[in-house]
Amino acid sequence: MKLVIKNGHLIDAKTGKNGICDILIEEGIIKEIGNIDEIPGCD
Repeated sequence: MKLVIKNGHLIDAKTGKNGICDILIEEGIIKEIGNIDEIPGCD
């Protein structure tokens, strides 16, 4: 099963930097972080 989180808010624990991005999760594992247009197979 694929799950896409649109406009997810991520915070880097090491640097404290944060941002908004799309996240692809497959079988409970984060597979891709970025813009949804750049993730193959997701519409």
